[in-house]
Order: sequence, then C-alpha cells, then structure tokens
Amino acid sequence: MVLCTGLLVGCDKEEEYEPVKPPVEEPEQPVAPSSTNDIIKTKIGDLEMVIGSNIWRCITYGNGKYVACNNQGQITTSTDGKTWATPKTIPNIKVFSDIVYGNGKFVAVSYFGASKGQGYITTSTDGVNWTTPKVVGDSFGWDGVTYGNGKFISVGTNGLVATSTDGINWTNKSTYNTSWRGVIYGGGMFVAVSNDKYISSSVDGVTWATPQNIGDYWQNIAHGNGIFVTVGTNGYSISSVDGISWTKPVRFAEYLSGRTWQDIIFANGKFIAVAGLGYISTSIDGINWTTPEQIKDESGNVVIAELNGICAMP
Repeated sequence: MVLCTGLLVGCDKEEEYEPVKPPVEEPEQPVAPSSTNDIIKTKIGDLEMVIGSNIWRCITYGNGKYVACNNQGQITTSTDGKTWATPKTIPNIKVFSDIVYGNGKFVAVSYFGASKGQGYITTSTDGVNWTTPKVVGDSFGWDGVTYGNGKFISVGTNGLVATSTDGINWTNKSTYNTSWRGVIYGGGMFVAVSNDKYISSSVDGVTWATPQNIGDYWQNIAHGNGIFVTVGTNGYSISSVDGISWTKPVRFAEYLSGRTWQDIIFANGKFIAVAGLGYISTSIDGINWTTPEQIKDESGNVVIAELNGICAMP
C-alpha cells in the first residue's frame, strides 16, 4: 500500500540530485499474531486518520470497517480505527503489500508468498473471511492494487500488470522492465509508478503508454482535485492533470536515512504523504507542501515509527 524530514523548497528552484534507492527487506514468516498497537488513530489538521506503522503495511476502508494487512502475512479489522481484531494469518502469504476496496469486495495483494517472488492475491466481502490465496503471475510479486472503471488492477515486479473484474479471475501481462510500486485510478485513467523512476498510464488497464523516466524512486500515487500526485523515497513529488504530462519534480523534504516517503492519499481537499519516524506533509496541489512534522497519537505522544500506509476516516 506511502521518508525524510527537512526544509520546504521553493517550487521554482532547479537543482541537480541523485536519489538514494531504498533497500528491499525480506521479513520472515511469523509464528504468532502480530500486535495491532502500531495501527494508530490520529488527527492531521481537521482530518481523522488511521495510519499503519512498522509491520502494518497497508490500510483501506470499505463495507463499514477498516482492514489492515502487514508484512508478516496477517490481516486485521476494526469498525472504529482504534480497537482491532486479533490478526489472522493468511496461508502461503509472507508479505502483504497493498489492499483496496471496490465493488463490494476487498482485494489484498502480496509481494512474497510461500516461495520468494510468488505474487498471491486474496479477496473478501467482509474483511474477515478470505479466499484461498491464488498465485497470479508465478515468480512475480505484487506491490500495488486499485479499483476503477469496473476493474481491479494490480501492478508488480518485472513490469507485470494484472486485471480482473471480480478480484478472483485475473489476466496478467508484462508491460515494461520496471518494478511497479503503486497504481491509482482517476479522471478516466489508470496511472502506475515505479521505484525505478518510471510512470505510465492506461485507459483500460491493459494497454499502457511507454513509461516516462522522471525523477525520484516513486513509492505511491493518489488522485484528487482533478490531479494525480506521486511521492518518492527522497522527498520529491510531481503532479499531472492527465497522467501523461508531469510537472518538474519538487523537493519538499530532504533525504535522511530511515525517513523514506512511503504512501500518499487524497482526503478532504488535500494530499497527505507519510514517512518514517512519524513524519507527514500535506499539499493542496502536489507542488506546495507543508514542512514535514511528526504526528501524535491519541494520547498526545509523538509517533516515531515507520509510517507505511494511511486511510482517511469517513
């Protein structure tokens, strides 16, 4: 399913930079349910948010509940974003990477399965009972999933993209030799970003435009206010109104080890990006960002954990 701190940089400043590529971690299979203490309910300005940190990698909302997945193959649910069910281990999955709700169904995708690189996908109508994970694109891992225009789209390593109308039966194909990291639907267009600096777009999720090599190692993408906005590991962002023509990369946070930007969402008129050590930054247009600051939990304590996923409360 979104890291650094630093100074806000004027959007008209040009600079040369060499991004630092994030390491790939390979956590081991757990032997017991993970704690849900790292799923934090907080406020960002006037918005209530649920944020997954440390091992909790992705969060979504649908059908009256929040569903969170972690990097130990487990899923948990909550109706209020504060009290969570005992995590349930899903067979054959080691690392969940993203989750989405669409058309009455949750779809969760994994990066690591029973064997390294196997991309499993599982679905649920209630967030509690899940289908037996299915390998889609054997020897490939999935990093992102979205829903739009009647389709689920999942993207992953080796340029693989898969499409499905029901979340169960998938058609996959290789697009371009890049590691797709995130995907979103908006304005009649699917847009995918990779941590190899590439961005591509598609009207139907099947035929994709030749990827553009732009700036940072992109981690995820959001759509709102009629624009797409993506954030990268090293604190850069770019925006586009059509998913094809993009602004010049803007650096809103300096790179510091352990503070890579991991996720971004759009809620209540603003984009919100989250990072390591509890840092967040917000923007109306994806160009001008607030100075990154650490969030606090409901008890008023500063959060210093890695923030991996974020979900706005309805």
